[in-house]
Amino acid sequence: MILGKDRHFVEATGTLIDNRNLLMHSVVAAGRNNMSNLYRTSRAGEMQTVEATTDQIRGVADDLHRYFSFARTLANCIAAKIDGADRKTGAFAYLDWPDKPRSPIPLLAWSSSSSSTH
Repeated sequence: MILGKDRHFVEATGTLIDNRNLLMHSVVAAGRNNMSNLYRTSRAGEMQTVEATTDQIRGVADDLHRYFSFARTLANCIAAKIDGADRKTGAFAYLDWPDKPRSPIPLLAWSSSSSSTH
């Protein structure tokens, strides 16, 4: 049951980290039509500009929460079902394997421009 679920989590982690870093390290300015403009310079010196709605930004937070919950439940299932925690004296652990959440959408997919600063 674990095969594929762990890989799904690892593959999604890159997008989750990129989205979090973009939000945490950007300068945000009000844009047109209730949009937010996020500006940042990548470590490679590339200017990244993303125009996003509040719902898209909220979606990043929802993805982070969804994957946190998925990973916690997956780790508990591994401990209970594979490592035998549910068979130890006094343990009342019974969990179903979690469903894989949908893949997170990269914020840079909404990129409005990208140019090098060099």
